[in-house]
Amino acid sequence: MILNIFRVVLTIVEVLLIFNLLIIVHELGHFLAARWRGLHVDKFGIWFGRPIWKKTIKGVEYSLGWIPAGGFVLLPQMAPMEAVEGKAGIQRQDLPTIGPLDKIIVAFAGPLFSFLLALVFAAIVWAVGKPTAEAEATTTVGYVAPDEPAAKAGFLPGDVILAVDGHRVSRFAGLVDSITWYVVRSEGEIIPFKIRRGDQVLTLESGYTRPETRGWERRSLRQVGIAPAITPLVFKVAEGSVAAQAGIEPNDQIIAIGGEKLYHPQHILEWAQTHPGKPLPLTVLRNGKTINITMAPSRPAVSAVIKNSPADVAGIKVGDRILALDDDPIYDPTEIFKRVEAKPAVPFSLTIETGSEKRTVRLLPATPDGQNKAIIGIGFAPDSEGIVWDGGGKMTVVHISPLEQIYAAVETIGNTIGALLSPQSDIKLQHISGPIMIMQTYYRLFDNDFGWQLALWFSVVFNVNLALINLLPIPILDGGHIVLAMIEAIRRRPINIRVLEVVQGACALLLIGFMLYVSFYDAQDLPWNSNHKAKFSVPARPAPPENQ
Repeated sequence: MILNIFRVVLTIVEVLLIFNLLIIVHELGHFLAARWRGLHVDKFGIWFGRPIWKKTIKGVEYSLGWIPAGGFVLLPQMAPMEAVEGKAGIQRQDLPTIGPLDKIIVAFAGPLFSFLLALVFAAIVWAVGKPTAEAEATTTVGYVAPDEPAAKAGFLPGDVILAVDGHRVSRFAGLVDSITWYVVRSEGEIIPFKIRRGDQVLTLESGYTRPETRGWERRSLRQVGIAPAITPLVFKVAEGSVAAQAGIEPNDQIIAIGGEKLYHPQHILEWAQTHPGKPLPLTVLRNGKTINITMAPSRPAVSAVIKNSPADVAGIKVGDRILALDDDPIYDPTEIFKRVEAKPAVPFSLTIETGSEKRTVRLLPATPDGQNKAIIGIGFAPDSEGIVWDGGGKMTVVHISPLEQIYAAVETIGNTIGALLSPQSDIKLQHISGPIMIMQTYYRLFDNDFGWQLALWFSVVFNVNLALINLLPIPILDGGHIVLAMIEAIRRRPINIRVLEVVQGACALLLIGFMLYVSFYDAQDLPWNSNHKAKFSVPARPAPPENQ
């Protein structure tokens, strides 16, 4: 417990350190450029809030705040920024005017420093390598969800996807040349896939679905129901489980079942469901040698029960195992979900095993508060057979050149802006990540065994995005300062200060409003947020007896 708390605290500290470094370096660019060009620097602060330390050196007040959220530099001779940074100690009218070129240099220096920091991080990533999961890099289909659009289109495990919606793909996940990106970015009712199956190149046309969300949640994006192929790599084996009894060990690769190549761990459950009661014939690769292992079939283990749900009303408890669905043996828990989805208003029976005791319960699916899809309120352990899988498959370390990393980051922001500007695109402003999601991403990366390597790679993307977004010609951003300075150069006289104050103030309000808008949606996705979880305020109606 203490070790877990220590790890959480350490991860949070790591997140704050690197996030603050990125913002402070950006502001340092403005600061150094301002000093070089002779501008008056009123304040240079690290972190925000009431200063816990401050000191004035050569007319500049340096401070350290108590809110670890980046930094700031106050430059009264630039366009007024009081709405965001507060008032400077010396007024603009008391200072000499500066030329448009000085303003452009100072404004451009922040994005330039962010870009240079991205290059530094990219060089480090090139040297140490970027850990890449098999699930991210492959274009081979590992699992096709039954009854989903991809299954109806004819996808099979082992299909290699060459192109999606007319775009060549080189990876499964990400915002550049990836299968998932071109699925969510597609705009037609049909998504064409070019695939290779054996020696054939085929075109499959798939529809799509969008998971249900509520009004205050981000609208879900398109899905077709496929998962990447991964090597079923055993991470851990539970003591006393059917896997342990069969002799399966950590780091084993289960490469086939029943002589059929295994593309995804889910196929083990599907094989058990289609061969009820039969031992599972597994082909295992261990230390470079192939061995055959027979494992007894396991039953779905209950890992969660929602209070007042049909499962809770029926008396199902965490730790119970499901033996049968309407008297048919069950090994794959997805069969229960498919049954509920197919007949949401029809009760059914489950045979439950608690320890050595067996009993049959009746359930009537019910709809959670604020939703319109019936469930029974039960969750299943992903390791019911006693195997904890390495979720991303094999991990490899790739050494990508700095220029490739920078180009991919630029392409990422270009793809995002293109999707936002397209009126037919499903991607809207609500899908943009704000500070909350960025911090959460850093937390997830640092929580990984390859934390710093992954965080440095993400920082390349983040710094390039920070540089390019700040160069957008929007007042209050650095690009806006540059545009205002260019207008001043063309007019050959400064822009009216009152006009500047109104424009900058209005844009500051819009920016703050936008950040609150995306942060609202970001907060819905936090792991401890229960708003999106199914809830039953009153107990569900018990299922009627079978003879009624």
